[in-house]
Amino acid sequence: MIHHSLDPKQISIRWLFAFTGSCICLLIVLTSGCKKSDSVTSPIPTALQDSVALGFTESTFNIPITYSIKSLESFINHKLTGNFLETIIQPESKNNLEIGLSISKTSDIILKSNGKEIICIVPLSAVATVLNSSMNIITKGLKPIEAKVVLELRTRATLDAQWHLVTKFNLVKTTWIESPKLKVLGINFDLQQSVDKLLLEDETMLTALLDDEINKGVSLEKAVGQVWADLQKPIPVSKEPPHIYVKFNCESIAGKFTLSDTTITCLTSITAKVGLITDTTGLSSGSSLPPFEKNYTGDNLSEAYLHFIVGFDALNRVLDDLLIGNTFTTSGMSLNIKDVVVYGSDLGMIIKLKASGAIDGELIATATPYFDSTEQLLSFKEFDFKIVSNNALLKLANVFLHNMIRDSIQSGLSLELNSVLNGVPNVIHKAVAEGEAGKTIDINVCDLIISSCDFVVDSESIHLHVHTYFYAGIVLKQITPGEPVRIRSKNKTKPSAVGK
Repeated sequence: MIHHSLDPKQISIRWLFAFTGSCICLLIVLTSGCKKSDSVTSPIPTALQDSVALGFTESTFNIPITYSIKSLESFINHKLTGNFLETIIQPESKNNLEIGLSISKTSDIILKSNGKEIICIVPLSAVATVLNSSMNIITKGLKPIEAKVVLELRTRATLDAQWHLVTKFNLVKTTWIESPKLKVLGINFDLQQSVDKLLLEDETMLTALLDDEINKGVSLEKAVGQVWADLQKPIPVSKEPPHIYVKFNCESIAGKFTLSDTTITCLTSITAKVGLITDTTGLSSGSSLPPFEKNYTGDNLSEAYLHFIVGFDALNRVLDDLLIGNTFTTSGMSLNIKDVVVYGSDLGMIIKLKASGAIDGELIATATPYFDSTEQLLSFKEFDFKIVSNNALLKLANVFLHNMIRDSIQSGLSLELNSVLNGVPNVIHKAVAEGEAGKTIDINVCDLIISSCDFVVDSESIHLHVHTYFYAGIVLKQITPGEPVRIRSKNKTKPSAVGK
């Protein structure tokens, strides 16, 4: 290997030559930039003149409305209380014998479900008393006899067109704990068959009573109607004038009725087209709740499209506060922002800055918003300033100051636009339930995910088309049972067979 040594004087001469050459090149660049030029290196994008047409996109709100079996049980127990049946029976061939029969609930009715039917367990007490006979003197002192029976009723459940719960209870099992036997003048009268017949055949009795009271008292109409009405109320989505509102126009509703071990659920699906309006004066309250239809085949996941408006005026104010009057300094160079203009063009959102300091000139950037679905945040891409000048000092300032100014603008614009996205859950919740739920209804919206956010720029603003998924649910906490009901039979009943 051959080594060459250099004289220190040669090194100094070479370094001086190289430094002098660099200074000459830099001087040429700087002096050439000082010459006046009628042309610009980058054309200024033309501002848009038209606004975006306000369109409609169909959304689907799938909302399970749940009522617990225990709540229905409480409703029935408040409705049926005390002696709810009093009647008179007359054994065959004993026209002169009348027996008073009183049936009452001995303890709480129990409701449960096997997933297909509602099962109702009714504990009853039957008390029989001789009211009249041919020998009243002898029978007058006879004590009433009491027997206990447990009924098992079953029914499937659905909703009628008015959203009221429909049941059709059938007596499937009678379990006598004590058989009702009455002895009059040495004759045993077994009243079990008489009572069974009353319970099975008389339409004014227990099964019909349960069906009627449940249908009158247990309704989903209020809960569904509230959502249907609230969805159609305009929701403000822009803070600055001109005010813009989201407006859902409900089109259809369908339901699917299901039973679980503990709940009765109506899987309710509402389809609505969402659009934007600028004036709510004289706006109608929307269509009334349609009848219940059993044609829903979807799941619990809702899908909604929302439109938000962010005006360039608002964005301009944000950047004014961030930039105007501030001096950006790096590597010995300073740049002061005198003016900021944000507007829309065919290229997207344009940010134009007027700079002063050591130099004067304009910087133009096209900022394209994009949505990161993983982070659920808005940001910008293709965000590079171009120089509208042949001034070499301005070009050099751009090299040093570009990232600093860009980062400031990115943070301000992202903060403003993300504040819009942060309001999406509140808008959805307000759409599903504008009013307070109150004591009888709980409304919940959860697990909201923004699937995508598309952007459209017009002459005045950025339109954010937000596509969301979420879960919502309504729980009916209680239904006021009203006054207890009783049955008082006016007619005498002759059972077909009474044992001796």
